Amino acid sequence: MHAPPTLRRRWLAVAVATAAAALPATATAAPAPQSEIDAAVASGVAWIADQQDKLGNGAPNPSPTGGLPGFNNDWAITTLAAGGIHAADVQKPGVPLSLQGYRQAMYLPGGSYDYLAALPGAGAAGNYGREALMATAAGLRVTKLDTNFNLTASLASKWRVAQGDFGAFAPNSDGFALLASPALHLPKGVRQKIVANLLSAQKTGTTPDAQGRTAVGGWSFSSSTTGAGDIDVTGAVLSMLCQEGMTPADPAVASGIDFLHRRLNPTTGGFGVAPENWIAENNTPSAAWAVIGLKACGVDVQGPEWTTPTEMNPITFLLGQQRTDPAVPGAVGSMRYVPTTTYPSGGQDMNATESGIRALSNSRWYSAPPERENPADPRWRTTPTVTDGTTVPVALSVDPGNGDVRFCAVQIPSGAPLTAVLETARTASVPSDCVSDWASDGAAITTINGETGTQWRVRFADGNPAVARDQAVGFGDVVALELVRELTTVESAVDFATQTLGTIGGTRTVSFTATADGTRTGRVALSGADVDDFLVGRNDCVDATLDAGQRCAVSVRFAPGATGARSAALTVEGPSGAAIAPTVALVGAGRERSTDAPVVPGPTIVVPRFVPVPAPPAGEDADPKPDKPERLACRVTGKKRNLRVVCADRRESARVTCRVGGKRDRRVTCTVRTKDGESSARARLTRKGRTYASGRLGNQRTTLKVRSSREVGRGRYTLRLGSGKRTTNFAIRIR
Repeated sequence: MHAPPTLRRRWLAVAVATAAAALPATATAAPAPQSEIDAAVASGVAWIADQQDKLGNGAPNPSPTGGLPGFNNDWAITTLAAGGIHAADVQKPGVPLSLQGYRQAMYLPGGSYDYLAALPGAGAAGNYGREALMATAAGLRVTKLDTNFNLTASLASKWRVAQGDFGAFAPNSDGFALLASPALHLPKGVRQKIVANLLSAQKTGTTPDAQGRTAVGGWSFSSSTTGAGDIDVTGAVLSMLCQEGMTPADPAVASGIDFLHRRLNPTTGGFGVAPENWIAENNTPSAAWAVIGLKACGVDVQGPEWTTPTEMNPITFLLGQQRTDPAVPGAVGSMRYVPTTTYPSGGQDMNATESGIRALSNSRWYSAPPERENPADPRWRTTPTVTDGTTVPVALSVDPGNGDVRFCAVQIPSGAPLTAVLETARTASVPSDCVSDWASDGAAITTINGETGTQWRVRFADGNPAVARDQAVGFGDVVALELVRELTTVESAVDFATQTLGTIGGTRTVSFTATADGTRTGRVALSGADVDDFLVGRNDCVDATLDAGQRCAVSVRFAPGATGARSAALTVEGPSGAAIAPTVALVGAGRERSTDAPVVPGPTIVVPRFVPVPAPPAGEDADPKPDKPERLACRVTGKKRNLRVVCADRRESARVTCRVGGKRDRRVTCTVRTKDGESSARARLTRKGRTYASGRLGNQRTTLKVRSSREVGRGRYTLRLGSGKRTTNFAIRIR
């Protein structure tokens, strides 16, 4: 949203008492009307702008610079943009620089942040993300901060291919680079790697603290799945995931939302009932970060689920934190750190105000520069003029679509053709593993890093993709090369878990989708160290002709020939013998019969389990079929990421049922009812070797996400629960 034009034009002259007149003395009703929220935002950004060249106590700065005081003062630039005030319009009389000019000077040689221009990058990924968000909100082009300063190129120089991160991964580091991707133009493959790392860092601890809170579902500043969760970081990570297209239908997002909901203060509508991670309860920044994340995921934080018995919610809490009493000079519009904070409170006031007002403004972390006070003035500051031939840094990514994403910085003469950029990257990229080889047929680039497909395409920043040829690459460019293949697949790897020697596991199906009409396939090939351990059954990807969007599928079963880890690779080839789809890794582990684990103490779930029969003839696509029901007592031990399910004969009963529900988003809800315990594990709903839905089963109930290509109907299915290399199959009926 934007502040009213009159406020944006006259913020220096506005009497804060006048700005406060529209605000009530207290805000306890739920939900708060939008007019009240808009008034709070206008008052808050007016207070922030008025702090230019003041000290934390509100006194004038004897050495004016153009900046803002207090903790997180730089973040306040994004809040001003979200509230409709442009940093270039924030300049008091007698102050040497506007807020925009002050910020831009930091990136020039000798400035506070010129060190970030180095190759390889000298800061953590979070530094680059943070600066991208601040600079963009101030109207600065972050890939053209100076002739030798392309913020995206400097970040790319820190990329680690093997780990898929920019260094020591942490949610508040790589994650904030992800939040800034609209400004940094991070390529899709890089964003996908960051999302995968975020998901793997979600907390799993189920031990309650003194207030009964568990960490499960949250995130913290650490990448570890253990330890306490953090309200602020959980809110930020939800923003990251939902910015990338995830929704509350995704189990990780739903669990993160639940983490925050369990911390909703039942009295104030803020977050926390006691200090957590040494952070005070009911503090404004934590509530703001949580609200921003919840809003990003489409949660109505003024809805019934987020309204307390005292008719408070997170929005009314934030409104109540704003100071509105004109009798306190200079305070109106600012926000308290906690309800008892007095004014002034040094850096806390700016920290609370910039975060709280951003949350109320309906903005996420990224804010483009708003319209200027004079609409004829430019929103973006003029960038340096660079002539062709001047050496400049550019960012280059190479993504063949198989997970092997390369990202690097390359120093080139501005205006050089793309082929010359690839050749320079082959010998002098930072890091050095960006391009090992490349080839062109004179009209288009055909091969990079040994990968050949239908077509290599190039995208500059957020522009439209085009066939990769010899396009000119210049100052401030972010170049993304992506390989388009005849066939695509969502499966980069298939894990068959652990299988006993001498037996053949159930069928797993890998589907491939054609990207263009008339796509022709040749054969399906298995390769790798343990190729004989994987058996191809039904296969309609041989000598097929497919139109765009049509699919073919390959069914594979696992029959380990030795103990330990086993692996192979599945490739679909075209008529010429060249691969036309990403290679799919096949992995599993063999075990001796004598190594089956004994029954160990733990909660018990008793279910009917079907005993598999010998493998069907070659070519048939079949799940294990029932011989006769066998009553098994299954004991579950360990934690979510190291779960073990061990079964033995025992006559008791339990029931596993699943229901299909949802009109707009299909979902399957499975319930395990037992009197002795619960299970928590990965869950897959399968039928005849095909996976129809997947998710995690915990606390007796879960919602499994239905694959878009599968139509779940009534009938008998197998619910596979497993963690690590162990799987237990439940025969269930969907009705």
